[in-house]
Amino acid sequence: EYMDGTQEVSLPFEIAVKAKKNSVANDTIWLVTSELAKIDLVLPSDNNSYEYMGMEVSRPAMKGKDEQGYYYYTIEIVAKIVIERT
Repeated sequence: EYMDGTQEVSLPFEIAVKAKKNSVANDTIWLVTSELAKIDLVLPSDNNSYEYMGMEVSRPAMKGKDEQGYYYYTIEIVAKIVIERT
């Protein structure tokens, strides 16, 4: 929190991909990551309660293979906003 009462907030999200074939899961998570990186997202506040600062997309990570033979990959997305306290 800053001296003027504004606060920077990080909002984490995770996207997971699950597939029987490792190559399908890997290709899919990389496609999603690539598309998210292209987005120039603008999220204006209707009531000026926050300012959207952007988002960060992590590199894909393999989380493993479960007992049923599914492969899991994830990416993390962090949206950053500034909240002005009045």
